[in-house]
Amino acid sequence: MSRRFVRVRETYASGRGPWKISRLIFSSIASSPEKLSTSPPRRRGRRRQPECDGGPLNEALVATFPGGWSDVREEIKKHAESLGFARARVTTPEPSSRFEQYKAWIEEGKHGEMGYLAREDRLARRADLDLILPGLQAVICTMTLYWPGKKGFPPASSMHAAPSSTTLGPSPVRPGHSASKKRGVISCYSWGEDYHNIITPRLKALAEWMHTRYGGRGRWYVDTGPLMERDLGERAGLGFVGKNTLLINEHLGSGTFLAELLTTLPLPPETPRKKSGGCGKCRRCISACPTQAIHKDGYSIDARRCISYLTIENKGSIPIELRPSMKNLVYGCDICQQVCPWNRWSWPDNQPKTLFSPSAPSSPSTPPFLPPSASSLKLSTPVLADLLRALKSDAGFMKWFTGSPITRIGRARMLRNVAVAAGNSGEGGGREGEEGEDGEELLAVLREVWEEENDEMVKEHLSWAIQRLEGEVESEEAVREAER
Repeated sequence: MSRRFVRVRETYASGRGPWKISRLIFSSIASSPEKLSTSPPRRRGRRRQPECDGGPLNEALVATFPGGWSDVREEIKKHAESLGFARARVTTPEPSSRFEQYKAWIEEGKHGEMGYLAREDRLARRADLDLILPGLQAVICTMTLYWPGKKGFPPASSMHAAPSSTTLGPSPVRPGHSASKKRGVISCYSWGEDYHNIITPRLKALAEWMHTRYGGRGRWYVDTGPLMERDLGERAGLGFVGKNTLLINEHLGSGTFLAELLTTLPLPPETPRKKSGGCGKCRRCISACPTQAIHKDGYSIDARRCISYLTIENKGSIPIELRPSMKNLVYGCDICQQVCPWNRWSWPDNQPKTLFSPSAPSSPSTPPFLPPSASSLKLSTPVLADLLRALKSDAGFMKWFTGSPITRIGRARMLRNVAVAAGNSGEGGGREGEEGEDGEELLAVLREVWEEENDEMVKEHLSWAIQRLEGEVESEEAVREAER
């Protein structure tokens, strides 16, 4: 055995490999019972999803419950909520009723460059979850809330707001136009720490607890597995799939992370949920989408036009015809959720309690929601000129976004996005006397970044932004000269 392989095995055993970072950070909530074994990932290729094995089913313990496995299910749900999940429900591992629609969506190419969605092995597992975990009996679907509420967003004066006719928050402005043009907008799910680092240890702790107690095997996923998780969540009773294709809970809205725990425990499924009003005739998300990514009848999205896809999953150039519609959105998009009536609630002032915020604590045991402050606006509505300067280097990118899910897209893609937002910053209204100054500063920074940038794809976006702003600044200078 080579010395290198021995060192790799020692790293697995010590739990200090990169796949164990979250375990080290959140050791306070993730235990490692001796009875349980956690399979290490493979050395090469794609990382194996962790699996825990608690041995034979503990039927003797189950027999002590009057309701048998139904009572066990309820105990597991309560334990899940004690770990920080907003909701936990159980469903069967049957294939999704929308699987054929999903395949048709793939065949139409609406998944864009997300080739992993079309892989034959992943399609096979979506159709038969038993391929993921042989002997699978039930799926525990969980929700973790991140939505800041109507009052939790920065003032509309600094955000890419939805149309005033459909905006649910205060002080609406025209679509995509900010009263302070120098700021970009980041989707609220990424304001705080990377959600994988918080939810994965919670799911792992739940799996270890229940399989140590009741036996059986489990495998868990935080938006990384070949699961049709919104359909599973709907069948489990967590909500309904809306016209914006998101799972909407009647009490929590759609601002939640979904995560699943597959188990061989014979947990009975939940009683089918009562039908709610759903979306009804509402078309707010369809009308508000800046790029018309949502199908005219709803319930389907063309990812190639979706701003979240364009700024996150898309690795190449953003289509020129879609860039103006992106306005000042630099990472993700919340518009179809902001206009949704199911998300119009606000956190009570005396009960601020959700998971993520720009200033969320590192420990998930106390997850208070703190509305964005002046110091935290760099993670929600960053100043474009400052962010452009930071993105000149990988070190600057990591310093700005360390610990955030944004780091997964890398510096080049983020700089590409910010360049588009900067190019769009000259449109619409602005505070009197401020437009020209902001435009001139951005133009100077864009030229400076362009000179130092080596990535040709990024340079093309910077050039596009420079050309857009050059005309705007020249117009402003002409107006000022005429006024003199």
